[in-house]
Amino acid sequence: MSELTPEQRTDLRAAMALWEFLAVEAWGATLRRGPGVLLIHRADLRQAATDDSGALPVSHVPAATIPEGDDFGAVIRACDPAAQIPLIVRDEEGDEQLYVLEAEGDKRPSPEACYRRAQKNPSRH
Repeated sequence: MSELTPEQRTDLRAAMALWEFLAVEAWGATLRRGPGVLLIHRADLRQAATDDSGALPVSHVPAATIPEGDDFGAVIRACDPAAQIPLIVRDEEGDEQLYVLEAEGDKRPSPEACYRRAQKNPSRH
């Protein structure tokens, strides 16, 4: 595997800072539409990671709707929605980068655990 670029490291830091939000979005979308991938614009991701507005436009694309042969399709379909969040970050030119974020114990609880916590305390999400 190649080393991460500075852009990729910045994307990942921003995504990890928003783990709880992304986990809730991913699990909720999985319950409504089935497993899939979250799609976020890079500028929005980075802005949300630096402010407390809670505003982050996120789209969900169900894995079942991703055509066979798509560059990211096989990776997205192989993800375990109970422990992983597939995330596509799109830049200003429309180029996309796929990341697979992993739950990690108490540090990054599972998407389901984050979703259940948000349901009990909606002000956190």
